Order: sequence, then structure tokens, then C-alpha cells
Amino acid sequence: MLEKRGLTALEVHPFTPIEVVDRLRKSGIKIRIGQLPWYENRIVKTEKEISHITEVQNHMEDVLDLVQKRLRRASIKNGFIMEKGKTLTSEGLRSFIELELFRRGCASYDTIVSSGAQSAIPHHVGVGPLRANTSIIFDIYPYSRKTGYFSDMTRTFCKGDPPTLFVKMYEAVLAGQEKGIGMIRAGVDGKDIHVAIEELFAKAGFKTDLVKGRGFIHGTGHGLGLLCHEPPARINEGSYILKNGLVTSVEPGLYDPGNKLGVRTEDLVQVTKTGCWNLTKYPKQLKDIIIP
Repeated sequence: MLEKRGLTALEVHPFTPIEVVDRLRKSGIKIRIGQLPWYENRIVKTEKEISHITEVQNHMEDVLDLVQKRLRRASIKNGFIMEKGKTLTSEGLRSFIELELFRRGCASYDTIVSSGAQSAIPHHVGVGPLRANTSIIFDIYPYSRKTGYFSDMTRTFCKGDPPTLFVKMYEAVLAGQEKGIGMIRAGVDGKDIHVAIEELFAKAGFKTDLVKGRGFIHGTGHGLGLLCHEPPARINEGSYILKNGLVTSVEPGLYDPGNKLGVRTEDLVQVTKTGCWNLTKYPKQLKDIIIP
């Protein structure tokens, strides 16, 4: 095909298999590696795309409501969460969440349901019995089986009496997220948002130590659409200027392995010229996430 058209050079997608690239080069074709995103306009989401994302988001919020109701009905015994005489597990709630999403036309995998020490590891999927009186992180990122569009949300709950440190961490994370969302608008550098949140955490007594895995040890947010993590993979990586129409997560977190606590909250927003539109409606105030 290339020979018939007299083409001697190609720009290829950066994820093109190396075997394909090698064969083209051996045939005398000059290869130039393209950039991500391959299709630049993919960054800017249309109204129709936003409706696809919010449809998934609404289903996810409905399912998390069901989870919260189960936690409210559950009891506590020996520091663990009990349901109908059996210990509630990460695996059990994960299966419940993913099945309920499937019933609503979505698919999800590796849903994070982690508690206690596991919540102090940002993306630990969670295994075993769920602990009471400590963090329980739910990070859910399903996609529509019809449209292919994703959504993404994280909420941290506590079943029982939260430790004083948990409350302090949660209040700092919520303030950090509000700070970040308040800074978002087209033309702003994502790195500046991350630095501002990190400084707020430090003033609250939570200085980041990447070596010890303590504090704010991951990115502030990522692009989302037909992939859960699509360009920009991190709005704070290098110097990324937010574009009007971009959909990004805003997900600050704090982690303390020594005290076996982790807190993260995540909303999705669409960047506008004057600010952003929050696509996430699920409650996140302290009173909303502490479950007696």
C-alpha cells in the first residue's frame, strides 16, 4: 500500500508494536514516533461525551449508596465489620459492587476496597476482612458497556469511631481537594495545583516523604474518557496547561503507613474557561462518611 502511493515516511502511534516498526524500517520506511494523545481533539469532551461519562457516574453513585446502606446495617465485633454473623470482606464488597454495576450496563474490575493498613498503600486493591474504626477506601472506575466511556470516584468511609488522626487527615484531604478544584480553569498549570495542595498538607502537619511512603505520594489527577487514565496521565507531570473542555480527576490523598491509615477523595471535573464543572455529586463531608 505504501509502495503504491510512493510513501517513504510514516508517523506512528507511540504504542505501535516494535515488530511492526522494525519491519517497516527494514522496508526502507522512515519512522517518526507520534505524540500522546494521538488525536489531540480527544482531550476536549463534547456535551454528548459528558453525558456518557455522567451516566456511568450516576450508576456508580447509586451502587455506592447500596454499599453505604449495607455498612449502616452491619455490626462491629472484635474490630471487624460483621454482616449476618459473618465478617464482611474486601472481596465480598468488591464482587457486590462489580455485579451491581454490571446489572446497570457497566463493567468494572480491580475495584479498590481497602481498610486499615491496606488503605495506607494508595492503590492496594484490598483483601480479607474489613476493619472497623479506621479507613475504608472505595475507588471505583467503571465504564459503560454500550458507549465505552469511563467514570472514576473515590470515597473514604469509617465504620464506627474514627481515630483522631483519621479525622485530621480527612479534613486536610477535603480542604486540599477544595483548594485544587478552586484553582482549576483553562490556562492553569496542573503542577501549580499539585504544589498548592502539597503545601496545604504540609501546613496541616502532613509533610510528604516519598521515601517513607508518607503524605501526598501520588498525582493530583488524570485525564479520563474512553480510558480511565488517558492523556494527560497526570495533570501535575512536568508542566501541563489545562485545556478548556478537559475532563480530569481531582484526587488528593494522605497516607500514613506507621499508623495504618489512608485517606483519599476523588471527584471528576470538566475544565472551563472560568473554572470547572464538577461531575461528581456523591457526598464527601466528614458527617457523610462516618457510619455509626
